[in-house]
Amino acid sequence: YAKLAGHGFYMVAQAIKAELPYEITCPSLLICGTKDQAGFTKRYNKEWAKQSGIPIEWIEGAGHNPNMDEPEKVNSIIEKFIR
Repeated sequence: YAKLAGHGFYMVAQAIKAELPYEITCPSLLICGTKDQAGFTKRYNKEWAKQSGIPIEWIEGAGHNPNMDEPEKVNSIIEKFIR
């Protein structure tokens, strides 16, 4: 996992460094835990939602992996979003 995650972070860092344009053109939704303590995740996601217009759903009491902390809530949000 660490090797895969490290590769992903490297790719994102390279894209940011190169100032590559990107745009999410499909329906999107951010799902975050209110108790996420991983870096600046909450702050970044709030700002991303604000700038992009992508809605954000907060899972009360969940941490960095809300799908593991509150799978029923996350699944319900995803099902509602897909409908």
